[in-house]
Amino acid sequence: MAKKSVEEPKPKMTKTQAVKHAIGEGIEKPQDGVDWIVSHYGEDFRMPPGQFSSYKSQIKSKAQGTGGSRGGNLGGVEVARQINKLVKTYDIETVQAVASVLYQHDSKTFHQALTFLQELNND
Repeated sequence: MAKKSVEEPKPKMTKTQAVKHAIGEGIEKPQDGVDWIVSHYGEDFRMPPGQFSSYKSQIKSKAQGTGGSRGGNLGGVEVARQINKLVKTYDIETVQAVASVLYQHDSKTFHQALTFLQELNND
């Protein structure tokens, strides 16, 4: 009787890891990074270029040992905490309205806040 080969489960790849790999290949521009990631990891890893930029900033910040100590990152984290409080306190329509205003005011901080919230949900 032939033995069946048992495949070891592959560790789950995250979008953050995919961005790290793209950066490791020297790809810095967001659209180029997204295109590279999709070509290597598939459509499930497609993301807006702004999300790539946000991940790249966080990765580089951690690599430099600053881990969110810059004003822009701190602003995004603080915004995420405030949004999290709103979600616990108010209905979803209120949170969506606040998010809409925030996005119109400062889309970079908005994307940083969303990335932070996604990381909280993954932990």
